[in-house]
Amino acid sequence: MSRWLSVEVLGDIADNGLDDADRQRYGFNIVVTAADVSAAYPFDEEIATLLIAAGVVTAWGTDLFGRSKSNLPTGDGPYVTMMLTGGPSPLRTHNAGRAGRVAYRRLTAQVVARAASSTTAYTKAQAAYTALVPMRNTTVTPTSP
Repeated sequence: MSRWLSVEVLGDIADNGLDDADRQRYGFNIVVTAADVSAAYPFDEEIATLLIAAGVVTAWGTDLFGRSKSNLPTGDGPYVTMMLTGGPSPLRTHNAGRAGRVAYRRLTAQVVARAASSTTAYTKAQAAYTALVPMRNTTVTPTSP
């Protein structure tokens, strides 16, 4: 469970071309400034919680996929994929406690919607964007795959 202080978009929704199954892809990248980031699970599980709660996707392995070992179905979609992309160095504060302690981590991810229909893919990407970007000062729990 992490405390998400803010979500910033690193660029608006962009056309990512076609995937190997000739499905249209639209995606965007986010950076989440978070405190109390858990070392027990990857932060994509928190993104999943928010996307499921907003009704953008239903579950891991159904219409939500991520991580290197994910295998997407061959159907028309729509499917949403997430990849953790590292992120800039963490932020420290003067009063963060012992010397060198990280106050806030800046976690980044790419979120991509794909579907046979360009309109469907874009609409799904817009729904994911709308679910994630307004998050401020929110505690988020994970949804494991």
